[in-house]
Amino acid sequence: GTAITGGLLFGNDTASTNALDDYEEGSWTPSFYPQSSAMTLNYDLRTGSYVKIGRVVYWQFRMRLSSGSGQTNQSLGFSGLPYTVDGTQPQCSGAFYGESWTGEIPNSCIYHGSSTRGEFYYYNSSSKYNISYAADLNLSNSYTIGSGFYFVA
Repeated sequence: GTAITGGLLFGNDTASTNALDDYEEGSWTPSFYPQSSAMTLNYDLRTGSYVKIGRVVYWQFRMRLSSGSGQTNQSLGFSGLPYTVDGTQPQCSGAFYGESWTGEIPNSCIYHGSSTRGEFYYYNSSSKYNISYAADLNLSNSYTIGSGFYFVA
C-alpha cells in the first residue's frame, strides 16, 4: 500500500501531536476460502482495496467465479486480507451482495484471529446466524461484493 509520511493533519491544525501518522491505502487480492478441503476455483474478476487508519483496516472486494469444482459440503469464507487480524478477541463485520448464488448469500463474517481471512454467515428466519457453505455458490457464475473493517494486531 501507499503510506502517508509526516502525518495527516485535519483542517488548519498544525500540532504534530494531533497528526495521524498511520494512514495507508492499497489493494489486495481476495479469494473464496473453503474451510475443510481444497477446491479448484477459477475467477474472471478478483479485486480488492483497503484503507488502514491506525489499527483499523477498512476493506472492500469484488469477485466473480467463472468455474469451480470440488467438495461443496464445507463451510466457506474468504482470504487475502491485507493485514493479519488481531486474535485477542472475536471480531465480526461485513456487508455483502451476491448475485447468481444457488443458495444463501452471506451478510456478515467472523474473522479468524491471527490470520488474513474470515468466514461467511447469513441470518435465517429462525432468529440465528448460520454458516455459509461452498454449495451456496454458483460455481460457474457467482458474483460477490463485500466490505467491512477489522482491527489488526
